[in-house]
Amino acid sequence: PSHDMVQHEVEQMLQNGWAAVSSGDIPAAIQAAQSAMKLTATVKPGNENPEALHLLGWSAMRDLKLDLAVTILKKSCELAPLDGRIIGDCIRALSANGQTQEAINLATQALDNPDMRNRSGVYYGRAACYLNLNQPEKAIEDYQACMQINPNMKRVVRYIPIVFELIFKNLRACSLMLSIDKLMILSKSSNTS
Repeated sequence: PSHDMVQHEVEQMLQNGWAAVSSGDIPAAIQAAQSAMKLTATVKPGNENPEALHLLGWSAMRDLKLDLAVTILKKSCELAPLDGRIIGDCIRALSANGQTQEAINLATQALDNPDMRNRSGVYYGRAACYLNLNQPEKAIEDYQACMQINPNMKRVVRYIPIVFELIFKNLRACSLMLSIDKLMILSKSSNTS
């Protein structure tokens, strides 16, 4: 088979794999990724397919095999260092695996590269990290950047109430601390008189 025919077949396998992930059929997604990798190797021996690894890594993520997901997605990032979709999913996997600071570092490094494609996914992933760290102001900045790049990214809208809830909790905590400080000051002034 010609290289173009094989490439088309690989793309179809990956498309079917992503559809399987969306419908929750993780075994089918894994099989599609593995088949795409095998077929890629027949045309380019020793050459790994970053898109197939992306699918395989995200399938592991959806299957809650977080260490495996991180390992595979990092490899995919190495092979496609300018693909924001892959890097964004790696960021999300790192964060889910408790490696939030590493995820933020990866995102920041990627966003510093002007050649990065699909930047909205990277902003989206980093915003989620900031939410995990209770830094809603930074999360808002990244969600806004994400929406400016990709106004149709509807999943961002789901997180806006969470961001405002965190801000509200932080404001309530600050208000409570100020009230306690005032009570302490009043208490000290009444003890000295």
